[in-house]
Amino acid sequence: MGDHAVVHGFPAILSSLNVRSEATIHDRKDDQIEVLFQDQTQSLSLNEVLLLFKEAERKYQIFFSSFDNSCLKQFTNSPHAFIFLCIAVVLSQAEKIQKRTSGFSISITSTIPIGSGLGSSASVASAICAGLHRYFSLSEDRESIFNSALRCETFAHGKPSGGDVAACLHGGLVWFQKESETSRTIKPISKNVPQNIQKNLHLIQTGKPAESTAEMIAHVRSQLQTARDETMRALQEIETVTRLSLRAFENQDVTQILECLQKDEHLLEKLGVVSEKTRGFIRAVEKSGGFAKISGGGGMKEGSGVLMVYHTDKKKLESMTTTAGFTFVEARCDTRGTEVVST
Repeated sequence: MGDHAVVHGFPAILSSLNVRSEATIHDRKDDQIEVLFQDQTQSLSLNEVLLLFKEAERKYQIFFSSFDNSCLKQFTNSPHAFIFLCIAVVLSQAEKIQKRTSGFSISITSTIPIGSGLGSSASVASAICAGLHRYFSLSEDRESIFNSALRCETFAHGKPSGGDVAACLHGGLVWFQKESETSRTIKPISKNVPQNIQKNLHLIQTGKPAESTAEMIAHVRSQLQTARDETMRALQEIETVTRLSLRAFENQDVTQILECLQKDEHLLEKLGVVSEKTRGFIRAVEKSGGFAKISGGGGMKEGSGVLMVYHTDKKKLESMTTTAGFTFVEARCDTRGTEVVST
């Protein structure tokens, strides 16, 4: 709950899923940093990665002064580009303590669909940063890893809230609010998603959005400039729904949770972040007795990423999903956060 509003300082409730990213790190004797992801290997030298960090800082300053998302695209135009960016962020910190002469190999695996609103980049960033903090003997407290992973997300997406990173690190249900650029409230919620919802909750892929996360954030930002009153009202109403959701989760009130989910979706549609085809599918789900909302940034032109859909008739939902040309994503709510294991 609270998608998009969370970027503008309003609270959100996020949940981790049992789809995960893993980073495995091994020493090398040369100065190369080798990245293996999806059976593709790319290498850069230590100096090249450090220069990449300086380039990321420079590009972000351009973005910060102009809000032109195009200057950030080099870090999200391929998974390897983003992975090297994450490595550069942590390596730049390690270099301040002790200069390195040898590189390492890092293998990344992830079962999270890329660009679908499930926080795939936050998950990968959290895994890499947690692993490299251990590898470089940097602080391993959650706040330190959060700051590193958030910096990766910031260089890639412009002005993310940090909510996805918080959910990845803590696991379970998390209350998150960004009060300022340097202050955030992160509180794990003691109650989990009610079992009656979990057993009837499905994730459905409507298609990878044509827009990037940065572009979707920029869309709402532009709405605040061109239609400020209407957009601010929608964001404030999303906050009200998020706070009602917190109470509903604490009371394990299934009816209230589902009503909040539906209200949140309709408010996100007011912000214009849900494509026409996806809206049509959601209306069909609602008409057949279900509830649905987008997860994450959404998408305007084509797909809107993954939907959270509650429906008690799985066969009916399967038929509707097939007719729409959508697919199911196998994932469930999870309580595990980021874990670091040394072997």
